[in-house]
Amino acid sequence: LHNRRWLEEMYTRELSRSNSGNLHLSAFMLDIDHFKKINDTYGHLVGDRVLIAVAKSILHCLRPTDMPVRYGGEEFTIFLPGTSIENAKIVGERLRASIESMKIQLPDQDDSISVTISVGFTERKDGDTVETIIKRADDALYYAKEAGRNKVCVNLGDGTMFLF
Repeated sequence: LHNRRWLEEMYTRELSRSNSGNLHLSAFMLDIDHFKKINDTYGHLVGDRVLIAVAKSILHCLRPTDMPVRYGGEEFTIFLPGTSIENAKIVGERLRASIESMKIQLPDQDDSISVTISVGFTERKDGDTVETIIKRADDALYYAKEAGRNKVCVNLGDGTMFLF
């Protein structure tokens, strides 16, 4: 996945394109639920395996034009150009279900572990900056986490949040 440096340039460019053409653009923030517990229980090698498996699953669920980034730690962000809030809901649930169904093999063992993610998303509003759209998606992410994790939440931008 891309990194934060790439995000600054490409997300700014995509947001500008979306604003100037009044095009749909949805933004996601997601993170792996209880990731610290995974590292503390199984070690950082397993934590790395989890990050790689989640990143691969994210890529598998997206179109080539979508823009996934490892935001930091166990957090990821995604811009979905040309994607309405209704279609973003479908993508968010696809991401959540795909990762929930994964089995991640533990090294040198017959056991595997499963992980879940919490997802927050929003749609571009007039006047958005990269920071404001990511902040709205992040607020939805934390709403999903507070509601019990392994959920998808949309932030409509007017203070209204809906869980799926």
